[in-house]
Amino acid sequence: MKCFVTGASGFIGSHLVRELLARKHRVKALVRPGSDQHGLAGLDVELVTGDVSDTKLLRPRNGWVRLVLPLRGELPSVAAGLQTDVCHKRGRHI
Repeated sequence: MKCFVTGASGFIGSHLVRELLARKHRVKALVRPGSDQHGLAGLDVELVTGDVSDTKLLRPRNGWVRLVLPLRGELPSVAAGLQTDVCHKRGRHI
């Protein structure tokens, strides 16, 4: 299955990416610019640099993504002018 993981550079996200790869899934991973990506080093994963608030980045292209796994820490309510509940709703409806 083709999976897209947000929050992939975090502790849980990097472990999820490893598990998906171990189960022979293809993974695209959203990572923030400047984030610590050591948990993804050496993995056969396509990194997408950006922010979860960028809906253009999150839209599946050409049907590539079959499953979106939105993992990320809580955002301050001022982040990108969005409140956390709005980010969760957007993540579910892309």
